[in-house]
Amino acid sequence: MVKAGLTGGIASGKSAAAEIFEKAGAVIVDADVLSRQCLLLPAVRSALKDAFPSVFCGDELDRAALRQLVFGDASKLKVLNDITHPSIRAAAEEALSASRAPVTILVAPLLFEAGLDDLVHPIVTVACPETLRIARLMKRDTISEALAKRMIDAQLSDEARAKRADVVLENDGDLAALEQKVLRLYEEWTA
Repeated sequence: MVKAGLTGGIASGKSAAAEIFEKAGAVIVDADVLSRQCLLLPAVRSALKDAFPSVFCGDELDRAALRQLVFGDASKLKVLNDITHPSIRAAAEEALSASRAPVTILVAPLLFEAGLDDLVHPIVTVACPETLRIARLMKRDTISEALAKRMIDAQLSDEARAKRADVVLENDGDLAALEQKVLRLYEEWTA
């Protein structure tokens, strides 16, 4: 059984790659989904409310306000990660060990930053030109170019990820080109 990791910078195309893997038959464990679930845990929510009271209206967390706040301040981003990453890791470990599929893939934008890389092998990173990532982010999230750049800069660079990954999928073409690369890799894992 393969328990792989899939990472890449924000708006690099890792979600598209994950969808292709899933259609081919892989089980996907999505760290972003786990993160949203962890935000509902009482201990996590309480710690977030203590650390970032301005992003709450009563008990309601304003995720957009939190994003704006932490991506403008590295120390606040660290606080957020220190609160959420342990719960995300525990949920990822549980999901990976429960899967009996031939290929299970942990999709995590912050695979290395969150220390999740020791849970999976091989590690695949999706790389994409920064200008394309900025344009995608601005369109997808209706945010400014400055915020898109700050979000990209808050993560490891494609080069840093590539040095730590086993496989680099260049996503500088169309979706069909990415699909061919992903399916080739999936076939290697299941051969």
